[in-house]
Amino acid sequence: MKLRYRVLLYFGGITALLALGLHAVLSRHVMHEYVQMERQSVARDMERVQQAFEAMLYNLHIKTADWASWDDTYQYMQDRNREYAQSNLIPETLNNLNVDLILLTNRDMKVFDARVIQRFPGQEAPEPAEALAQIPVRRLQSCVRKEHGYSAVINMKSTPMLISVRPILTSANKGPHRGWLIFGMYFERSAVSRMAKRTRLSVQARAVDHPQATDMDRRAWAALSAGAPVYVQALDEQEICGYWMIRDLNKRPLRMLQITQPRVIYSHGQESLQRLLFLVFGAAALFCGITFLLIEMAVLRRLSHLGAQVTGIQMAHDYHRRVFLTGRDELVDLAGQINNMLSTIEEDHALLREREEQLRAYNENLERIVEERTCQIEYQAYHDALTGLPNRLRFHDQLEKALRKVRRYGRGVAVLFVDLDNFKTVNDTQGHEAGDRLLQVVAERLQACVDGKGIVARMGGDEFTLLLEDLESVEQAQALAGDILEQLRRPIPLAQGEAYVGGSIGIAFTSNSNTRPDVLLRDADTAMYHAKTQGKGSYAVFEPRMNELLRERMEIENGLRRALEQQELRTYYQPLIDLATGQLKGMEALVRWEHPEKGMVSPGQFIPIAEETGLIVPIGYWVLEQACLFLQRWQEAHPNSTAFTMNVNLSGNQLLP
Repeated sequence: MKLRYRVLLYFGGITALLALGLHAVLSRHVMHEYVQMERQSVARDMERVQQAFEAMLYNLHIKTADWASWDDTYQYMQDRNREYAQSNLIPETLNNLNVDLILLTNRDMKVFDARVIQRFPGQEAPEPAEALAQIPVRRLQSCVRKEHGYSAVINMKSTPMLISVRPILTSANKGPHRGWLIFGMYFERSAVSRMAKRTRLSVQARAVDHPQATDMDRRAWAALSAGAPVYVQALDEQEICGYWMIRDLNKRPLRMLQITQPRVIYSHGQESLQRLLFLVFGAAALFCGITFLLIEMAVLRRLSHLGAQVTGIQMAHDYHRRVFLTGRDELVDLAGQINNMLSTIEEDHALLREREEQLRAYNENLERIVEERTCQIEYQAYHDALTGLPNRLRFHDQLEKALRKVRRYGRGVAVLFVDLDNFKTVNDTQGHEAGDRLLQVVAERLQACVDGKGIVARMGGDEFTLLLEDLESVEQAQALAGDILEQLRRPIPLAQGEAYVGGSIGIAFTSNSNTRPDVLLRDADTAMYHAKTQGKGSYAVFEPRMNELLRERMEIENGLRRALEQQELRTYYQPLIDLATGQLKGMEALVRWEHPEKGMVSPGQFIPIAEETGLIVPIGYWVLEQACLFLQRWQEAHPNSTAFTMNVNLSGNQLLP
């Protein structure tokens, strides 16, 4: 990218970042103020809704005053005259009151007369007795002053009802009062509509238990129930809602009144912010353009001229030429440094050509060395360094190829797993050099037995594998195994004398094209181990039952390790009797294994496994310790038995260094 474009990009980026930062600050603070103004406006409108509701309750209370402080009502409570009822308690008069319930009670709050008005079709009319039970009249009585009475809201049939209670007095507000007059008006849809018309707001009554209640209704209900005077929340970018709670006489929530308004203030705020940001971005762009123009005239244009001169020298490879630039600043100094560099390049160019010839010769020699080393590394990756035989990786690849041939031609494949019997003894007694020489001789003899009809590989340590292909039966592999055992029985000449090792061979044969290489190797290893358990210097052909025998052997080995930790071994003492005198001369310590599930395990089962795994050493030490402790206790109990002896059988492994 050219420098001028990069400078323009940097200035544009910095200016954009500053403008975006200013945008974020202005958006946060300016819009916050507009949102606060919007919420305050909605809160004021909710106060108007609250005042309209209180005015509705006040108007109901005023209606009650006209009937409660009236000589005719006062007289009716005394003599229940028909003229009063026929003149006033008729449907035409009651409908004009716009109330749903009129209750006249005596001083003891017993119903004296009750009238229910069905104002709207389909609306359930209240039962007077039920209504009186729902109205906390006794609490109202404690709150009522003789002249003014009391008005409140109650919950009637899951619908708020505005009630007004006044004492029944004479027209001159004289007593004593003869009872109570109660007007009740449902706060239903028409009442909400009247409030909306009066306040010129979109008023709705909301209940949190209504099926159509929204999450915002539930949040508003929770906030108002907790004591908030109003709850204001935006629905989206276009509308905002406000809520106010209607509470009953006991301050319990009954209904919420909701208003929904378009977000006019918020929209004005966004428009104002957009105009402000347009000015900010315009000023930033103008600043960026002027600054870039100044840099272009003072720096970039002169740099371009200098770069063109350098490019011309480079294209022509003419290092005798020099660059020229007018002025008195750092760019002129840079031109001088370029001229000095051109002089140095001119001097070094001749030397470089000489070094190139030397480097070309060195590269040719290096390529030859790399090719030789690559071949050497590839050989080492697939062959054993000591014997030169294929290693485990190479053998596995060849075995996969042989099994693919089984699928194609249907001939058998055999794997022979050879393990030397006495290799560790030779390696420990005569040294690692003798052990390495022994492995080399064994590798030569195995290759001689195969005679090019199979593959011999060293798997590691004293383990070898052979791969035989194109077999008709397993007997061919058995015949080769017999030849190998004969060759391994022959003495092997070493620097310190001859060595005899012998070996055990496991054979795994298959003509199944679905056999996996790892399964065939595992079966050959299992057969080899079975041959060792049957007596060294032999071979065995894998059979499925050998896996079960191997599993039993592993169970004994694992159980024997646990037996040492959990003290399942026991020592028994066999007395030694002098046949001439019949006296007890000593004892022989015998180890027994008391398995928690199998009971007593025969030494013939676990002693050979302990010998092979090396567990015989800690077992021998444990038996020796137990025998000594028993002998000590015996001598303490029989101090005169000085000639008493204790015999302990030890493994030859415990005598090795």
